Amino acid sequence: MKIKSTLTLVFLLVAILGFSQSISISPNSANKGQSLPVSITGIGTNFSRGSNTVTFIRQGTSTSNLTISNLTVISNNLMGGLLNVSSSAVAGTYTVRVTNPQNATVNLTNGFTVNNSSSTPTLIGIAPNSGMQGETLLVSITGLNTNFSSGSNTLKFFKQGTESFDFYEILNTVTNNNLLGSDIIISPMAPIGVYSVGVENKIDGVVMLNNSFTVVQNNKSITTVSPNNGTQGQTLNVTITGLNTNFTTGSPSFYFIRQGSPTNDIQTLSLTATSAIQANLEINIDLATLPGLYEIGYYNFNDGAILKANAFTVNELIIGTPEVNKTTAQIHPNPASQVVNIASNQTIEEVTITDITGRLITTKKPENKQTTIELNIEDLQIPKGLYIVKINTQAGFITKKILIE
Repeated sequence: MKIKSTLTLVFLLVAILGFSQSISISPNSANKGQSLPVSITGIGTNFSRGSNTVTFIRQGTSTSNLTISNLTVISNNLMGGLLNVSSSAVAGTYTVRVTNPQNATVNLTNGFTVNNSSSTPTLIGIAPNSGMQGETLLVSITGLNTNFSSGSNTLKFFKQGTESFDFYEILNTVTNNNLLGSDIIISPMAPIGVYSVGVENKIDGVVMLNNSFTVVQNNKSITTVSPNNGTQGQTLNVTITGLNTNFTTGSPSFYFIRQGSPTNDIQTLSLTATSAIQANLEINIDLATLPGLYEIGYYNFNDGAILKANAFTVNELIIGTPEVNKTTAQIHPNPASQVVNIASNQTIEEVTITDITGRLITTKKPENKQTTIELNIEDLQIPKGLYIVKINTQAGFITKKILIE
């Protein structure tokens, strides 16, 4: 019992005096005027339990020249944020202090160093300094006192102080500490105007070059689509005409978009670019394609991405016609693979079969007045698919659809 009581007292004293709690910060140095992400790791801490305050102290006095914004707690022993070092911060060592209701105060004495401002990383240029909406281009970023070679770099664009997500970084290549190349795609919907450019890495933080890049309006466009409509289940040829385009280079591709999302229900079976401004597409519209308006998107490496709004309409397939004279008919079996039997309440005068594009497949007229007729599907030698059967009678006509398997 005495040993147990002694151990309990020891652990209580450790908890009270804070001997079991410590912190570290990474990275542990920065330059004047620098902003960089930092992480604070604790041992025996309780970051998740309550609000945390991180302060930097020099010679016993807290300073406002070093602040952490967007402080985010990951766990009891890990949190991080964006450290902002003022250009007026005094060079030298600082004590890092973390305070919360559970830990009270945990200090890391002389745990952080502010370096002299002469080595502050900066961006001094980006080339090219402009790009068109939808364009794909390689930009080169030149830095001074930067550390591009020392870790992963992320290129960011900002408009009016807010990060823009209309730029997509495909790949970046580091030549040296002060030269970075990046392949980017500018969204076709990116607002035109001036943007600030930033490069972020673990050592430099976010280094900015204000008002350094301009997005200009794309002078390339799709002008006409002919025909500009098709029917569910139809296969047809479409001619697309562009302005200032390069359809014959850069592996062009076209796609159909409904309500902002590309659809697989309209497929491009073949694409032939007859000139820089004209391309012929063979497309197939699936039977399940939703009727309505679609955008047409186009992309190649030279032109970038282009969108034409409300460019194509999918019409609903209508396979029946109201019969004024109340003609009725039945087809069986359906689907069919060998023979089809047609029965009507009226004398059948003629039966025609067409595909969904309207192309005539066969016509059959009964020799005698009769209300039933049999068609041999195997004799037609037609591919599997959907077909339209039109039944003409003395009282009128009716259309039916049939699936050939």
